Amino acid sequence: MTEPLRWALKYRPGTFGAFAGQRPSVAVLFRMALNGTIPNALLLHGERGCGKTSMARVVAKALNCHAKPGKASEWPCDACPSCLAVAAGTSPDVTEIDAASHGNVADVRELVLQASYGTAGKYRVYIVDEAHGISLAGFEELLKPLEEPSSGQVVFIFCSTRPDKIPQTVRDRCHRFSFTPLTPDVIRRRLEEICAAEDFAAEPELLAAIAEAADGGLRDAIMQLDQLASVGITTAAMWRQLTGQRDFAPELLQAAASADYPALFAVLDAALAGGDPGRVAAQLIRTLSDVLVLTVPGGKTGHAGQALAARTALAERLGAVRATAALQVLWELQAKVRTGDPKADLILAVSQIARRMNPQTAVAKPIAPGTDSRAAIAQLRDVLGAPIHAGPD
Repeated sequence: MTEPLRWALKYRPGTFGAFAGQRPSVAVLFRMALNGTIPNALLLHGERGCGKTSMARVVAKALNCHAKPGKASEWPCDACPSCLAVAAGTSPDVTEIDAASHGNVADVRELVLQASYGTAGKYRVYIVDEAHGISLAGFEELLKPLEEPSSGQVVFIFCSTRPDKIPQTVRDRCHRFSFTPLTPDVIRRRLEEICAAEDFAAEPELLAAIAEAADGGLRDAIMQLDQLASVGITTAAMWRQLTGQRDFAPELLQAAASADYPALFAVLDAALAGGDPGRVAAQLIRTLSDVLVLTVPGGKTGHAGQALAARTALAERLGAVRATAALQVLWELQAKVRTGDPKADLILAVSQIARRMNPQTAVAKPIAPGTDSRAAIAQLRDVLGAPIHAGPD
């Protein structure tokens, strides 16, 4: 069986210049490392699979690299004994811990004690993954070392997908860097580079589909590509048949533009069966963004083949005005506090998109602002003549 992380590990960035996306964070961290001005505490936060831990390792390598600092694409050198030891996880100067399993107060005290010792290299670096897993007592043990480091040669790098769970007193002592989800276009380009390096002939539409489904996570996209390569799947049609994935957004929006409510909610039901409402809404937003780009002469997206044809046809059908109106509904949905019923909210939003695209079909009795999603759906059910399911998942 193919190792699931084979390509994800092989193509993990080893230098500052090898990172896909994250340009602001990469540029600032590179300059800090180059100038020797790295602070003693960093907090790298953002969605999973966006490069936080990889960046922590690159910073750790750069701080102890034996080679002369150079361009971002060539530094750290990734070839000297120190860089190779960090990459292999055997460096005496770089310690990685997973706070999810080693975050109690005893573990943190041991870490603080180690940090008080000298180092054979230039810096002693502690990379704390899933840092929000540290206990409250453990965070309290870190306050003094972060505020008054015993040596300027000790650096803590905290990586977290949930910075809100890290006490404010700790966050205030860290220089924070946000790692955002990567765009499908950035992910697709990286997948193209890997395919070229591995001599894997995947069709462009497949790479675009994987990038779209990755939801901003490059690691997940690379793992998916690796799995497909191991079984010889090279086309988007083969991939969709295997995974049940469906490029539903153009079909749903075409139904909305036609005020075809039975078709609209049939497609939405199928989409919700294969993903959570947040991801469905995000895919609709990305598709409408592509549509807006394609309404401009010469506009280009990261799609190809059938996916591009579907979005081009949608752009010709909707135009910029109706696409913008639909986007506004979804933006309002994304801005809501996530405490209600996400599925019911999405169903209502989709019905509102159809009504804004077709004002002549609006119901005689408008839905009052602030109406509960379920009550609004009940009001719409009979008027639209379509089965709208808002029951529990």
